[in-house]
Amino acid sequence: MNNYTTSVVRQVLNEKTGELEKQRFTSDKQFGNTAKQGWRRMYTGYDEILMSMSSPKEVELMIYIKDMFKKTNTEVGVVQTDIALMFNVSPGYVNKLLAKFVRLDLLMKIRRGVYRLNPYIYIPYNADGFTLQKEWDELKL
Repeated sequence: MNNYTTSVVRQVLNEKTGELEKQRFTSDKQFGNTAKQGWRRMYTGYDEILMSMSSPKEVELMIYIKDMFKKTNTEVGVVQTDIALMFNVSPGYVNKLLAKFVRLDLLMKIRRGVYRLNPYIYIPYNADGFTLQKEWDELKL
């Protein structure tokens, strides 16, 4: 567990004497275990997956599928025919791409048509990365 102390010195009016006196205020902070922090919670594996895409269409589909995962949506049902119609590709193409994402460890197949996003590669906005990573590790066993 990490911790640190913040210290601030301010001038405070002494009500008895009417004079300004310097007074120190401190605050102790403790942090537990956390996942990656910041605006874009991506790990280096995300870049590697982007580089392994062989066409702009694959990148477009990957970003669309990644964006399906939200803070409250940790497991997503992927309907291949709907995605195929949206992006003007065949359902077989979407199926091969999903298999590629599973092979690259971007996604984990939970059951037929249901996937989970790897929180060690990308954490959805405002999601609890530590909990997602713990669940991922339990599912991997």
